[in-house]
Amino acid sequence: AIITPTQSGQTAKYISRFRPAQPIIAISASQDVVRQLTLFRGCLPRLMVDTGASDDVIIDRATERALGTGRVSRGDLVVITAGYPIGGKGRTNMVRVKRL
Repeated sequence: AIITPTQSGQTAKYISRFRPAQPIIAISASQDVVRQLTLFRGCLPRLMVDTGASDDVIIDRATERALGTGRVSRGDLVVITAGYPIGGKGRTNMVRVKRL
């Protein structure tokens, strides 16, 4: 799976254009963004309350939220992509591969 914490949804939209075989689990604090992302192929948008936590905490919460979708399991390899530091728009500059 591809996990992307997102403010605006742009990263998930760009990834969706490539039609990956893996699901795109887009995690956002904005209900509007979550609603918009339902229209993009392969996107599984999920709402996550962001209380101004640090970047690493947001990524950990996003992976936990992804586990709740049923599309990934403990032990799976996932790709996490986001703008770092999280919160900036148009700055997708981080890719991590992580075993859950």
